[in-house]
Amino acid sequence: MISVNSGPKVDAARNDIFKVWLTETDASHMLMVDTDMVLPVDVLDRLLACNKDIASALCFTTGFNGNRVIPAIRVIVESSDGSPTLQPLWDYPVNTLIQVDAIGAACFLVKRKVAEGIWEARGRDHAMPWFAHGMHNGVVIGEDVAFCLTAGKCGFEVWVDTGLVVDHVKPHLYGESDYVFSLSGEGHPHYTERDEVPIYRKLTGNGSFGEEPR
Repeated sequence: MISVNSGPKVDAARNDIFKVWLTETDASHMLMVDTDMVLPVDVLDRLLACNKDIASALCFTTGFNGNRVIPAIRVIVESSDGSPTLQPLWDYPVNTLIQVDAIGAACFLVKRKVAEGIWEARGRDHAMPWFAHGMHNGVVIGEDVAFCLTAGKCGFEVWVDTGLVVDHVKPHLYGESDYVFSLSGEGHPHYTERDEVPIYRKLTGNGSFGEEPR
C-alpha cells in the first residue's frame, strides 16, 4: 500500500504515488482510492475482472452550488457552437460496463502499461507526467479528468462498471439514491421528474460509447 497525505496539492500527491509504484514495485495494477470513499469488500476483484486499461467504480459528487448530485463520469459532446465539451453522463445503463472519456479518480484501477505509456509519451523528466489540473476548451478540469484525457490520447481506454457503486462522504454519504433524488429536483438542467435511474442514452447519437452488459 502507498499512502500519501496530499493537502491541497492532490495532483502532486497522485503523481508521487504513481512514481513510487513504477520505480519501487513490480505491481501490475494500481488501485487508487480516496480516503472519503466507502467501498464494497469485493471492489478490487470486480475491477480486476473488468480487464480494462482503466476501470472505475461508479461514484457521485456534488456541484451546482452543492444542491445537485452528479455522477463522476465525463463524456465529450458537441456544444452549441460545434466545439467538443466535457459533460457529466447524466444517463447511464444500470449494472453495465461502459466506455467513457473520463472519470474521477476516487476509486479506479489502472494497468501498469497505462502509467508506463503515459510516462514515456510525456517524457521521464516531466514534472507532472500523469496528473495535473488543466484546461479543456476554456473550462478548468481536475487532475483526474486530465489524466483520463491524456490516457485516451495515448490510446488507452476508460471504462466504468455502473453496477459497482461506491459511496462518497462529501459532506454526508452520497450514493446512487441521492443522485436519483437530485434528478427530481425543481430546476434540474436535465430532468424535472425522476422515479428511477435513467435508461442509458448515447449523448452524441453516433454510438461512440461502448457498453458490455454485466
